[in-house]
Parts: sequence; structure tokens; C-alpha cells
Amino acid sequence: DGKRLASAGYDKKIKIWSFVSFKTATNQTDGLLCVLDHIGVVNCVRWSPNSKQLASCSDDKTVIVWEQQHLTRPKGNLENSASTEHWRIIRRFTHSHDVLHVEWDREGARLASCDIHGVVNIW
Repeated sequence: DGKRLASAGYDKKIKIWSFVSFKTATNQTDGLLCVLDHIGVVNCVRWSPNSKQLASCSDDKTVIVWEQQHLTRPKGNLENSASTEHWRIIRRFTHSHDVLHVEWDREGARLASCDIHGVVNIW
């Protein structure tokens, strides 16, 4: 939607940023909206075509589909109570090995993921 940026990290975290705030940030946490966790290093994140869901993949052998919750107070998977967006897991897929890449189809109905051995799954 051009308003948010998601980053994958070696720290096992997905960070969702306000793109507008991020461009004018004066410190490392300006514009941080939310932090989501994996158990392993997060290798890739991709917004769905309609920007309502976020897919992530990790060295924990999973692909996770996240969806924003509209809550009045923080709940679950949040690093701190200052988070302004709240996301929940709506689907979890498992590979046999670390997952390197995930990609949505044009309609946002399916995901493709690839693990370190080149195995591609369509979900």
C-alpha cells in the first residue's frame, strides 16, 4: 500500500515500519509499528498483492502468513506495548529444511516457497 515497509532479520524478527516515518527517522526505532517473531532467522518477507497479509519464511522451516488485527490494546507476538499495529498468525506451513524464499501469486490466493535444497512448495 506504500505506507508500510516490512524487514526480515537475522535477529529472528520481522519489523513493520511506517514508510513515511522511516524516511524521516532520527533514530533506529522511529516509525516502528510492530515486531513479529520466528524461532529462526527470517530470510524473506512479502506483502500480499492487496497488502492485507504478510508472508514470512525462516530457518525454522516454516512459512507463516500474518494478518493485521484491529485491537484497542496490545496482544500477543509484540516486543513492547508501544507497538501500534497488531498482527496474528492465520496460516503456518512447514518445510523439511530451512526456507529461503516466499512469493505470492498475482491474486494473493497462493504462496510459493523454496527451501535450501531447492524444494518448491505451492500452498
